[in-house]
Amino acid sequence: MAIAIDSNVIVYVIDDDAPGKQRVARAVLRSRGQAGLAVPLQVLGEVFAVLTRRRRWEPDDARVVVTSLISALPTCSSSTDSLQRAMALCRAHAVSFWDAQNRDSRR
Repeated sequence: MAIAIDSNVIVYVIDDDAPGKQRVARAVLRSRGQAGLAVPLQVLGEVFAVLTRRRRWEPDDARVVVTSLISALPTCSSSTDSLQRAMALCRAHAVSFWDAQNRDSRR
């Protein structure tokens, strides 16, 4: 089973403004290697939004990062079935909808 990468991990890997978080995020990715990782399309959209809005990157620069992630790692997406499973996970385990959806999209 693949592990879905959260947008925060990706942003911290490339964010030089938070060196402590950057070290931890890089260590997380190194510990897994690229095998067994997947990036939900929702997460790629979140990365683009964070880089362009919060970090004030130029859209073209953020697009390069997202495009390189698409090339480097497998992606996964959601379906109506995964939406239903995510809602059930929220109810059963008291997790956020977005975390549940990203977890389910790895299937």
